[in-house]
Amino acid sequence: MGKNQINVALLGLGRIGQMHAENLTNHKSFKLNYTFDISKKLAKKNFKKI
Repeated sequence: MGKNQINVALLGLGRIGQMHAENLTNHKSFKLNYTFDISKKLAKKNFKKI
């Protein structure tokens, strides 16, 4: 977590959005700050994972 870390907001947590979220959280150059999905069920499910 250095000063060159990129802050990210992810919109859409469907199948590919969930894959992106996992990849972003596993990469040290990125910080996943925000996620959003119109489906409250998906948003809640992914909030618990991150």
